[in-house]
Amino acid sequence: MAIQKKVLLVEGINDKHVIRNLLRIHEIEDIEIRDKEGISNILATLKTEVDANEDFLGIVVDANSSIDSRWQSLHDRLKSKEIGFDGLPIAPVDGGLVIDRQGFLPKLGIWVMPINELFGKIEDFVRLLVSEEREALWQIAEHAVGDIPSDQRLFSEKDNVKAQIHTFLAWQDEPGRPMGESITRRYFQTDTPVALKFVEWARRLYY
Repeated sequence: MAIQKKVLLVEGINDKHVIRNLLRIHEIEDIEIRDKEGISNILATLKTEVDANEDFLGIVVDANSSIDSRWQSLHDRLKSKEIGFDGLPIAPVDGGLVIDRQGFLPKLGIWVMPINELFGKIEDFVRLLVSEEREALWQIAEHAVGDIPSDQRLFSEKDNVKAQIHTFLAWQDEPGRPMGESITRRYFQTDTPVALKFVEWARRLYY
């Protein structure tokens, strides 16, 4: 029996490590996660990925500041004559989109970070994995970042949650571990409703 090809496209290396380690904790380890280094590369190589005979193709992208525009760009590319998916909804789906195989096209799944309905990115998803036991520490980190005077704030507003995440991680048992490793070390909780919803999306797509 031929081995089925399970591929997941992500925008960056942090996405790759966070998702890989979250799925491993839930005993999902047979997916090839490809860091495409940005949404533009995902869109530019979608036809190549679809034509590469993958049986299952997942796509995880960040909503960033506009979930509608991010979805529209994926929707239009996947529906184009060049690729040819049918039945794509006009908006992201709660719990993540999964579409069964259509002819020679792979089974398709799309998840828009953080939860398919809010603007944001992988850091906003990880923030939702903070456990109740560590929430007080998160609040301290959030206030610490917020208290930085504007003339000394060297990061942009769009990276505010990223600064909060890395401040929070600087105060763990082993300070400064990257997000992906912090998932494995359980500095974040891997069975929150958001985490379990993402894992269930992956199971629906790949199994």
